Amino acid sequence: MKLEDLKKQLDENSKKILDNMNRVHQNSGAIEILKDFKGDNKRLFVILLIVLIMWVMTTIYLVWVLNQKSIQPLCFDRSIEMSDIVDGD
Repeated sequence: MKLEDLKKQLDENSKKILDNMNRVHQNSGAIEILKDFKGDNKRLFVILLIVLIMWVMTTIYLVWVLNQKSIQPLCFDRSIEMSDIVDGD
């Protein structure tokens, strides 16, 4: 009888220990922090992706705008002779 009582107590104690371990594991602050960290990483990745897309779009727009303007090089007036400039007349 005493051996059976000890086995029952051992089973009850082991169940209590396992229950306590499960509660500690479920309520662990480290796991909650990791879950929050995972969510923060996703949020930061989305923000970074949006910023990069906006930067690329701005660069493309800037290149497009600069290509729309026709840049004409400075040209000398050919009607003025070089001798007129040198002589001062």
